[in-house]
Amino acid sequence: AGGAAGGGEEELFDGAAKAWCFIQGKVGPDTVGTKKMEMPQGDARNYYFEGGVTVLRNRGTGMVIELIDDSKGWFQFSAVDGAKVQLMSVGGDISPSPRWYVPALVEEAKDHPLKTSSVKSAGVRSGNWKIASEGRKLALTNIGGSGCKVQLTEEGMFVLNEKLGDAMHFQVANEPERMPLPEAQELLMGA
Repeated sequence: AGGAAGGGEEELFDGAAKAWCFIQGKVGPDTVGTKKMEMPQGDARNYYFEGGVTVLRNRGTGMVIELIDDSKGWFQFSAVDGAKVQLMSVGGDISPSPRWYVPALVEEAKDHPLKTSSVKSAGVRSGNWKIASEGRKLALTNIGGSGCKVQLTEEGMFVLNEKLGDAMHFQVANEPERMPLPEAQELLMGA
């Protein structure tokens, strides 16, 4: 269970780095899934046209996270395959989203896992987002000043908001659980 790292050496993956994979692309006709980039006026995808995007998918649970490069800390996600797409705001609020920004990339990550990559120990940079290994977890940090950090575990994710002092824990079969930040940090110590 490894992936090729630079220099021909083999890198072994463990924990969240083994459970999660990613694929990157740009918002455009190929990733939106349209023949031409003709979307209704007011469609937010027009604003992000040709902007970078990263899709992360948990190989075991089917949880998906979509990161737009220009985001200041918000992201979209679904807890399991086929679940409704939801938007996590910078302030930690969850609301329904009408669709993925790049549905073709989401499907690609699901249907063609060999076209995805694992996050290597050196990490990945995608616009305002940095994805890095932290022990058995993966940390998604947005440099847009939101104070929000996402910790991916083998089974789900924690969204930590240092500015608000709270966190949300997402696991596949359960409703998200809001908790004080210190409680989430303690749970993450054991993850």
